[in-house]
Amino acid sequence: MPIIFPTIDRAKKAAKALASVSDAIPLNVAQHAVARIAGCRDWHDLETRLKHRGVAQTTGAPVSSDLDLQ
Repeated sequence: MPIIFPTIDRAKKAAKALASVSDAIPLNVAQHAVARIAGCRDWHDLETRLKHRGVAQTTGAPVSSDLDLQ
């Protein structure tokens, strides 16, 4: 079962935390591990999915305050 990160920032923090556990784990290896745990092929795939999900969540019907009601 994959871990779901709500934002790319949370995924970045997870990768940095994993890399900080040991000097033997470089950041790119930690990023790859986080991406795989999230069910993605690699870090680029994870970034793309999270960024597109963010766009999908922020687009849609405008809120009444966004409408120009003159």
